[in-house]
Amino acid sequence: MEESGFEGATQDAERLLEAARRRLRLWDIGSAQVTRLEKQGKVEKTLTLHAPVSGVVSRKQVRAGEYIEAGRELLEISNLSKLWVYADIYEYEIPWVKSGQQALVHFPFLDEPIKGTVSIIYPYLEARTRTVKARIELENHDLVLKPDMYADVEIMADPVEAALTVPVEAVLFTGKRETLFVALGEGQFEPRQVTIGQQDEDGYVEIRSGLQEGERVVTSAQFMLDSESKLREAIEKMRRPQGDDQEDPEDLF
Repeated sequence: MEESGFEGATQDAERLLEAARRRLRLWDIGSAQVTRLEKQGKVEKTLTLHAPVSGVVSRKQVRAGEYIEAGRELLEISNLSKLWVYADIYEYEIPWVKSGQQALVHFPFLDEPIKGTVSIIYPYLEARTRTVKARIELENHDLVLKPDMYADVEIMADPVEAALTVPVEAVLFTGKRETLFVALGEGQFEPRQVTIGQQDEDGYVEIRSGLQEGERVVTSAQFMLDSESKLREAIEKMRRPQGDDQEDPEDLF
């Protein structure tokens, strides 16, 4: 080109060469292949496209010899060295679970659970299962775990210290408020409006206000109540003799 006699021919050739290099880079052709083309000076019919990441081909959507349009997804490559486990958290369990907590994931074919960490708690409820998804990240050493496996999850929640609890069947849920009956002795009972907190898997619920430690409560009050009218009647019968400090039964609903 230097001896061609045309002014600017060398510059034009260099620009054309650089444009060819840029086009190959945009096609994700590696620099090693581009260098080999420059050294060999031979036209090659095919070039190899290397994946930008390593992993396992989890989905293949192309066949040999097939025509491919620009922008089409050909292969899906998954990095299985880390996996996500989605745990279903029931509504009453939501206050116990927080991001950053440790978890033990039990798989049926493993003798020991795998330790993981709760990374994300999704901010919406699944309408079908009435649960919230918690995402737990696991290290998948030796690729023992496979996607779509089922597992049991045990989350190390923070305990509630010095909590006052009663059996959940002792609490009457009226829809607006929660009520329980406190035994006063000599066959007398007092209906008490309470504020409940968290509930554990053993059937106990936390009482945050309305009940003092040491007070006895009725734990099987629901058997006599199957409607709001019967609940009002039972409250009237269980109350102490009328006094100035008595609550209006309406306040318990």
